[in-house]
Amino acid sequence: MHGRPARESDAERTLWSVLRKTQMAGQRFRRGCRVGPYVVAFFCPGAMLVIELDGPNGPEAACDEQRSAWLSGHGYRVLRFRDVDVLKNLRGVLDVIAAAFEIRSVSLPHRAPK
Repeated sequence: MHGRPARESDAERTLWSVLRKTQMAGQRFRRGCRVGPYVVAFFCPGAMLVIELDGPNGPEAACDEQRSAWLSGHGYRVLRFRDVDVLKNLRGVLDVIAAAFEIRSVSLPHRAPK
């Protein structure tokens, strides 16, 4: 299993303080949970949405791309934010997350009643 460091960042604490209290589009998030071979920062099972936060370490970029490719290839939508964006523009980050739910609801196929 490919995990993340056990120590959480300020950005993770900040985002979780909002996501754990808020139901976006009627959905709930889990924190630090396993999705396939990975432990992801935040996961919304009902929307198959993964949110990852990228710290200041550049060398992780290749691993992050691998993670995102695996998750996307298995039907998960992945949103990535930089820690600095969460800390300096939390409202903007939350707007992007909320928009992901709106896109999901619009893209569902319409079935005619039988």
